[in-house]
Amino acid sequence: MPDIGSGDAAWWYDQPQKRGHHRRYTGHVDRISGPEGDQLREDLAAVIRDLLDWAKQQTGTSDTDTGEGGTADDTPA
Repeated sequence: MPDIGSGDAAWWYDQPQKRGHHRRYTGHVDRISGPEGDQLREDLAAVIRDLLDWAKQQTGTSDTDTGEGGTADDTPA
């Protein structure tokens, strides 16, 4: 299992490799508030929504497959 750590607004992810050196990804978290933070959260939510829509299309499922958006029983006779 990969080692994932966080603390003090920094994070890292160690990815073991079968061959060669392990990979380490690191980053720093900046907190953003106010209108700029609101816009960034809105943009991020839109990207996540688009990725989830794309993933749903890749799996071939639809809203009715999961029971969302109604079922065949909801159609008028």
